[in-house]
Amino acid sequence: MTTETSPERIEGKVFWFNPSLGYGFILPDNPAVDQQQFFVHYNQIQMKGFKKLQKNERVQFTPVNEDGKDQAHNVVPLSIPETTDTDSEPITTE
Repeated sequence: MTTETSPERIEGKVFWFNPSLGYGFILPDNPAVDQQQFFVHYNQIQMKGFKKLQKNERVQFTPVNEDGKDQAHNVVPLSIPETTDTDSEPITTE
């Protein structure tokens, strides 16, 4: 297993997160990162209580590349977005 951690933290917004599954994806703000998505697991979210993120929520994280996969570690929520009716609809996979 190979892990590369960037020394700098970056900001982005939550693209998708499913609290039932415990994971999701973050889009970075930095265009130099080529807008790749970073996988985020609930155990990397730095908060007390039930750990979850909301779509479009602003976060700060440490980008990590583990075995060629971009991941977000030490994720800190910066703001909680206002929800709309479409944001509260359940996500289905078909």
